[in-house]
Amino acid sequence: MNLRKLAKGQLCQIRLPGCSHNQDETVLCHLRLPGCGMKRKEHDLHGAWGCYNCHALVDGQIKLPNWSKLEILQAHLLGVIRTQQELIKQKGEPTWP
Repeated sequence: MNLRKLAKGQLCQIRLPGCSHNQDETVLCHLRLPGCGMKRKEHDLHGAWGCYNCHALVDGQIKLPNWSKLEILQAHLLGVIRTQQELIKQKGEPTWP
């Protein structure tokens, strides 16, 4: 299952202030954990469906007044969990080899 393609048309699950809720621009927003950078991304399972605004916020391109990096990371992590819950609802429980 291609989680990046599946993000198109989904609701934003990160839901930071300024969220556009525009499903046409939803993409998979990868967590930025230590060791990851421009050339290395986390696995797609560590991503949340996010609108353009929320994606820019978690990537640090836009700043939120009065929000720390930790608070934005927490919102992103909740978005990852919500995204996984939606995937289970839509596609069923995952099967492991």
